[in-house]
Amino acid sequence: MTWLRKILRVMRTDRIKNIDIRETLQQKETMVDKIRRRRLTWFGHVSQIDERRLPSSAMYCYITDSAVALHCCKAHAKINRKIENS
Repeated sequence: MTWLRKILRVMRTDRIKNIDIRETLQQKETMVDKIRRRRLTWFGHVSQIDERRLPSSAMYCYITDSAVALHCCKAHAKINRKIENS
């Protein structure tokens, strides 16, 4: 919200609510909502990518090198080993 306040040249000490500032600048969604929407868009994109590509393997933490897997994320490495052994 500080960047919206800087646009209007309003300080926190002026005690103006964030909702009022957004209405003044005609901002319909908050920055949190924008980030959430972009993350969901990215998740939808990455979930359709082949599992062997880097974005998909990074999101789901599929690491084939066991030394790196144990160092990076031990919990996922244990799950992956259980799946591979069964």
